[in-house]
Amino acid sequence: ALEAGTLRVEAFYTELNYDFVLVGGLRYSGQQGPPQGVEIWPGDVFSWGSDGSVTRTGWKLCSAELGANTRTSTTTTSAAIYAGCYRDTLSRDLPVWTGAEMSFEVCMQSCAGYKYFGRQANRHCFCGDSYGKYGTASTCQCEGSYMGNWVNCVYEVILETTNATTTTSTTTTPTTTGGGWSVQGSCSIAGRCVTSANYPSEYGNSQACTMTALEAGTLRVEAFYTELNYDFVLVGGLRYSGQQGPPQGVEIWPGDVFSWGSDGSVTRTGWKLCSAELGANTRTSTTTTSAAPYQAIYLGCYSDWYHRDLPGAGTFGSLDVCMTSCAGAGYKYFGRQANRHCFCGDSYGKYGTAPASDCQCEASWIGWWVNCVYEVILETTPTTTTTTTTTTTTNTTTTTTAPPVALEETIRLLQRTFSDHGY
Repeated sequence: ALEAGTLRVEAFYTELNYDFVLVGGLRYSGQQGPPQGVEIWPGDVFSWGSDGSVTRTGWKLCSAELGANTRTSTTTTSAAIYAGCYRDTLSRDLPVWTGAEMSFEVCMQSCAGYKYFGRQANRHCFCGDSYGKYGTASTCQCEGSYMGNWVNCVYEVILETTNATTTTSTTTTPTTTGGGWSVQGSCSIAGRCVTSANYPSEYGNSQACTMTALEAGTLRVEAFYTELNYDFVLVGGLRYSGQQGPPQGVEIWPGDVFSWGSDGSVTRTGWKLCSAELGANTRTSTTTTSAAPYQAIYLGCYSDWYHRDLPGAGTFGSLDVCMTSCAGAGYKYFGRQANRHCFCGDSYGKYGTAPASDCQCEASWIGWWVNCVYEVILETTPTTTTTTTTTTTTNTTTTTTAPPVALEETIRLLQRTFSDHGY
């Protein structure tokens, strides 16, 4: 949320117990949405995820103005009550696995939104909304480093609330316009350029903005330095961080939206992105679309460990669901392991390859601590649509037959194909 307000639920219908909206640490599904009138504060984050089957008409959540400059807010924290020792099998009593070697607190946090969590073996963590279908057990060593085989130390999550008074402004986040840009959030306009806040000094933590192009042009990257793999600029569906900014000369069209976000730690000097005039009065662009915008190329079987090889969290489910969630977030690679857990990243292989037989990529159980890793390729066929955009510069006409990002991905696919065949 960028502004203070109250939640208004206009529609809610998802697959019960499988497709969830997470609001205030609680999960909602079916036709039971979040309550009306929940207070929303700047920085609040809600999330949504669907599984690999069964869809519904979805939901519509709106924000109404608070109507006051100060509000007393309720802060919710989590505590846990031990529920007992319970048996487990391959068809898990608590169906959602979040990792191994997890402390009690980390396991509880990773199960946010579920009613119960359990720990077993070498501190494996499982989550669910019910427990006990295999009955009780007596062999749990809940305080030990090894808790027992096929038994869960089960805990119930208890939400504790405290009240605090917070002062906020209900004014709309300002939009700044100039130099061919419209900017909303923690960015600045300088001539025909947009910069991170405080540039060339360091930007702040937890900052975000959106940049909308108002004129046609080409992108000129004058400076780029963000925290690698944590603070991102999103351009053309791809994420950039570190000292690797977007490529020079990317064409910008009116209505194109770029975005920026920093996390809660470590800052850098930021970035400066400018729009240079296209040098043409009329420009015809051909946009290539596809019913399936992404393809996946299998790269191999790679080892994984607690500090994940692919650190981003994708959507649990089928290969297509995992690929779409990672590609839509701007990642270059994705991997699947265990019972279809999905991970995303911009690099892979830091733990080396694993035997091909360890990865059962087509099976319902893919394998322990191994990823079936894939590269995301933008699909550039089969349908083309031609549009004409007019700008106010010279009188040259140029035709572009494919977006630059899609062209680069196509070239990379061809290079990989030739390499695999020894050319």
